[in-house]
Amino acid sequence: MKIQKNGGLSWKSFFRLLRQLKYPWLWIVSTLVFTVFYLWLMTIVPEYTSQLVTGNFKTKYIVGTVAFNLITMTMMNASSNLKAMSKGRAMLKNREILWSRFLRLPMGFLNKRGPSNLVSCISNDLEELMGVVIEELVVEPANLYYLIATMILVRKYSWKLCLTFLATIPLMVVMAVILGKWNFKATSRINSSIGKLTQYLAIRTRSIPFIKSMSAEEMENMSGSDVIKNLFRVKYERNAVTITSNAGSTLLTVLSTIISVVAASILLAHKEITLAQWIAFFFYQSTVASTFASYYAKWPQIKSAHASGIRLAQVMQNPSEATEIYSDRNIPCGDIELKNIGFCYDDKQVLKGVSFTIRHGKTTLLMGESGSGKTTILNLLLRLYEPSAGEIRIGQTAASEWELPAYRKAFAYVTQEAGMFSGTVREAVTYGLRREVTDDEIESALKTVRASNFVHSLPEQLDAPVGELGSKLSGGERQKIAIARAILSGAPYILFDEPTAALDPASTISTLETILLLRKDHTIVIVSHELITASIADEIVHLENGDVREVHAAVRQEPLPGGAV
Repeated sequence: MKIQKNGGLSWKSFFRLLRQLKYPWLWIVSTLVFTVFYLWLMTIVPEYTSQLVTGNFKTKYIVGTVAFNLITMTMMNASSNLKAMSKGRAMLKNREILWSRFLRLPMGFLNKRGPSNLVSCISNDLEELMGVVIEELVVEPANLYYLIATMILVRKYSWKLCLTFLATIPLMVVMAVILGKWNFKATSRINSSIGKLTQYLAIRTRSIPFIKSMSAEEMENMSGSDVIKNLFRVKYERNAVTITSNAGSTLLTVLSTIISVVAASILLAHKEITLAQWIAFFFYQSTVASTFASYYAKWPQIKSAHASGIRLAQVMQNPSEATEIYSDRNIPCGDIELKNIGFCYDDKQVLKGVSFTIRHGKTTLLMGESGSGKTTILNLLLRLYEPSAGEIRIGQTAASEWELPAYRKAFAYVTQEAGMFSGTVREAVTYGLRREVTDDEIESALKTVRASNFVHSLPEQLDAPVGELGSKLSGGERQKIAIARAILSGAPYILFDEPTAALDPASTISTLETILLLRKDHTIVIVSHELITASIADEIVHLENGDVREVHAAVRQEPLPGGAV
C-alpha cells in the first residue's frame, strides 16, 4: 500500500481498496432502476406542466401532471429507501470482512498503530466511505442519464439553451478542487481524532478502579476533556467545509438560473422559442442547475472518502498472518530449540543471540529482571512475532515451516491476567476450542485444577457470569479457569506468563500445585521472577539484558507447602 508524503493514500491504493470491498449489487441495481425511472418521469413532467401554465387545460395534461407528480414522488421515496438499504447491507458485509482481517493482522502492525485506534475505522471510516461509494454507484449513473435526456429535449427547443447549462462549469471546477483539498484534510483530522478518542476511552474505562485508587478523577476529567474538545474542533472545521460547500452550491444554482433565464428570455423575445417551451425550459433548468451544483459538491465528498480510506486500506492491504484458519495437519511435538535468536521492538534490541533448549515433557523456568526478554520469548514461541535473527525448531522442523494455525494448536497460553471476556464460566473454560465440549470434560478439567468446588458453590455453577474481563472472579479463580481451558485445548505445550505475580501466598501455592499436576502430560514453560516457582521446574534459564546468562538444572531444596513436589 502506497502512502503519500502528506500522509494521504495514493489513488492506486484507494481504487484497490474499493475493489477489495464487497457490494450488494442486487440492491444497488434495484435502487438505480427506481432512480432512473423517477428521473425519466421528471423529464416528462415539465412538458405537461408548461401546457397548464400557458392555459391548455386539456384532460390529458391535468391528469398527466397529477399522475406523473404522484408517481415521481412515490418512486423518489422508494429510491431513497432502497439506497439506505444498499448502504446498510454494504456496511454489514464489509464490517464482517474488516473484523476478519483485523483479527489476522500481525501483532507488529497492531502495536505500531494501536488496536483501539484502528477499531474506529470499522465503525466510522467505513461508514464515511460507503456513504459516498453507494451514492456514486446509484446516483451518478442516474444523474448522467437525466442530464443527457434533458439536453436532448432542450436541444429540440434551441441548441443555444443547452450552452447555458454549461456556463458555470469552469467556476464549479475551481471551487470543487479548493473545497476537495480542504475536506480531505478535515476528514483526515476527524478520523484521527475519533481514533484517539476511541483509544482513550477504551483504555480508561478498563482502568476506572486504578483511576479511583489514585484519586485521579479530576486529572482524567481534564485529559478526556482535551481529547473531546479536539474532536469538536476538527468537526467544527468539517462543518465549515459543509457550510462553504452549501453556500457555493447555492451561488452556482443562482448564477446558472440567472444566465439561463436571461438567455431564454432573449430567445423568446426573438421568437426562437415559444412561451410553453420557455416555461418547460425553466422547469428543466432548475433541476439541471441543482444537478450540476451537486457535481460541484461531489469532489469534496470523494476527497472525504479518500481520506476515510487511509486506515481501511492499511487494514485491508497489510499482509495477514495466515491464509488458512484451520488445518488438519499434525501439530508440532518434540524439544524446542532456540538458535541465536535476535529480536527488536522498533529500534530497540530486546534479544541478542539467545540460544537454549526446552526439553520435551519437562518444565522450563525463564527468570530474569523486567525487560530481560522473558515474555518476548513466549511471544516468539507462539509466533505472535517472528525473530529478526536465528530460528526456532521443534523436533527437526523449523517453526516457520509450519502453517501458523496448525503450529499454534500445539500451544496453550496462560497469561498473568488469565484472559477472559464477559460471559459464563462454561464459555470462559471452553473459549477458543473448535469442538463440542461436554460438561463431563469440563468437570474433569476443573477437578484437575482444583476449581470444581468453587464453581459448584456459585448459584448458576457453569452458567454463572464471570463479569467483564472476569471481574467477578478472584485472581486465583481466573488462573484456575485459564489452566482448565489449557487442559481442554489438548495442546502439548503450555506457556505460563507470571502465573503467580498477582496472587496471595495461598493462591500462589495452589496455582503451583496445579501446574505441577500437568507435568506428566505436557511440556511447560514458565516466565516468573519469583523464586518459589523454581520448586516445580526441571531446568532454569536465567536471562539478562536480552541474552542467556546461565542455564542449569533446578535444585528443589524444599517441597511446596502441603507436600507437593
